[in-house]
Formats: sequence, structure tokens, C-alpha cells
Amino acid sequence: MSSGNSHTRIISSNREESLRLAYRQHSATLRAWFVAFGVAFPLFLASNDRIWDDFSAHENATCTAILFFAGVILQVVLAIIDKYTDLFCLSASMGLRNADEWAVKMGCLWLHYDWPSILGDVITLLLFIYAGYNTINILL
Repeated sequence: MSSGNSHTRIISSNREESLRLAYRQHSATLRAWFVAFGVAFPLFLASNDRIWDDFSAHENATCTAILFFAGVILQVVLAIIDKYTDLFCLSASMGLRNADEWAVKMGCLWLHYDWPSILGDVITLLLFIYAGYNTINILL
């Protein structure tokens, strides 16, 4: 009975780890799309003189630009955190860092929970939706 439960835990652990890895890969793709949209959309506005003149003259233009900028910055910060938490945990697993170091503990804790990244993605999406809504209202 004990070996059956152990086997089930291993399968469950492997499945959980493979799902976590798949989420991280999809999250990286989503992050790239968010950054591309957050940079490209304002550049598109600036590239057309008529659109830019209408947009920049509006009182909500600064707020809208800040919303796009905040979404991009949030995604860049999350990418940096993900990069270094991966590095800290990997180096600890290879014996290159002490597993008791604060950075390693925090890094492994960050990697264990997906909700901070999901929350960051949802906040970015809401920022971009609101910025897009403002842009449409400005240009119409």
C-alpha cells in the first residue's frame, strides 16, 4: 500500500511539474506579446502625424501613455524576477549556492507559486484594456 501511494505521489509530482513548466513557457510567450503590444501600439500612434496630433492634444493622452508604460514595466520586472529566481534555484540545485541563502529561498518560493505571475499578467491586461479604451475614446 505504501509503495502505491509513493508511486501516485511521484506521478502527481511529475504531472504538476510538467504543468508548471508548460505554464512558464506559455507565460514567457504571453509576456513577449504584452511587451510587443505595449511598445508597438504607442509607436503606431506616434508614426501617423494626424493620429498623433489628435491623440497628444487630448487631456487623457498622458494618462494613457502612462498606462501603456506601466504595463510594459510590470512585464519587464516580472521577466527579471523570473530570470533570477530560476538562476538562484538552479545554482543551488547544482551546489553552486547555499540553499539556505535568502535569495535562493525567495527564488524557490517564487517559482513554487504561480499566482504572482498570473496576477501581474491580469494587471497588465487590465492596464492595456483601459489604455486601449482611452485611446479609442480620444481618437473618436
